[in-house]
Amino acid sequence: RLLVVTDPRTDHQPLTEASFVNIPVIAFCITDSPLRYVDVAIPCNNNGALSIGFMLWMLAREVLSMRVTISRVLKWYVMVDL
Repeated sequence: RLLVVTDPRTDHQPLTEASFVNIPVIAFCITDSPLRYVDVAIPCNNNGALSIGFMLWMLAREVLSMRVTISRVLKWYVMVDL
């Protein structure tokens, strides 16, 4: 079980409830985001839809490479459209 939050300021209720049941939290944060109840803070721009989509794609790719579903040494055949 894991909670991924895109903005700790607006998602304060799920953060508080996750702390009650000891669920780890990963949050995409900007410089003035509150870090209470956040276990792992990933600094990024969480104001734009494209940047949030890109960060979720990068997080999913890292999880797949940690599970050895995809290789880290292969080239990316996907052009990220920003």
